[in-house]
Amino acid sequence: MLADSWRGLKWSHALVTLIALSLYASFLSQIGFLVMTFGLMVLLNALGETKPWVIVTGAFVTIMLVYIIFHFALQIQFPRGILGW
Repeated sequence: MLADSWRGLKWSHALVTLIALSLYASFLSQIGFLVMTFGLMVLLNALGETKPWVIVTGAFVTIMLVYIIFHFALQIQFPRGILGW
């Protein structure tokens, strides 16, 4: 039963995800939350092989909701990076 959950797993997607998360953690301070999170969300959504407009829209809506909730409602500061806000 446990072996069935690993069948059909695309190991290349797992490797890309690990590399992307490592790069995200490494460059978050320099590049900034909005840009890095948008890029990460686009990449992770693209691994699901959906339509490009769904990928970009989903990534944009996700980071805006997270930013609004955490920055404005919870007063948590994110790395500003290259955008400066």
